[in-house]
Amino acid sequence: MMRPSPDEPLMPAQHVRTIRTPHVTLIVDYHTGDVAVLTGATLATWLSMLQETPTVSVTSRQGSVVAGLAARGWLITGREGQHRTPAVYLEPSPASWGTQEAATQLNPIAASPWWWRLAAVPAVLVTLAVRHIGHSRRRFARMVALANVGSRLTPATADSARHAVRAVRWAARLIPARVACLEESVAAGLLLASAGCRARWVHGIAIDPLRLHAWLADEAGRPIDEAADTIQYTPINQDQTGGARE
Repeated sequence: MMRPSPDEPLMPAQHVRTIRTPHVTLIVDYHTGDVAVLTGATLATWLSMLQETPTVSVTSRQGSVVAGLAARGWLITGREGQHRTPAVYLEPSPASWGTQEAATQLNPIAASPWWWRLAAVPAVLVTLAVRHIGHSRRRFARMVALANVGSRLTPATADSARHAVRAVRWAARLIPARVACLEESVAAGLLLASAGCRARWVHGIAIDPLRLHAWLADEAGRPIDEAADTIQYTPINQDQTGGARE
């Protein structure tokens, strides 16, 4: 745990994302997967530290707030020229009043070649093993790292990317374990990496209601074999060049 010393300028750690919505400000921790809502003095302190020239140090009257944020591993010592991850701003969305449709049964999975489906089984098993083996406080970080294991490979073709996503969904239904969007997207990224190519892993947030989702996208940012409402999600793990970041 970081122990800040007096008069140190502090800034949010780069594994932490700040999401500002019309109503609340959220923190997403990319090491633990924790999501927290900031309010009051904690929010004011955090927003100050997001500035290029922070106005809050550990000697401020909000020192106890700073100490609490540091205890969660969300702060690092700011240095001149060090990059600050900017907040992600979400635009207001039209109120749905609970009228959005939700599927009441599993949707049919589009076909994929048998060799993709066979290769998808170990990809899903490895993903589940990585999720469970190791310290729980670093579980999300391990998943993010696995999702980006092929980031230096050549982009997958549209057909390969679709086959990987569909094959993972097929394999997931054979395994009696929780395989949601995070596990599916990570396993599909791993499957593509094993085939010598890659797609972009994206983690996003939407409001009304607040919800998180993970998926694979092509080089143009288009979701691969995802539901139409995926466009409602704003990516929060992208840097300014469009690459994925932990």
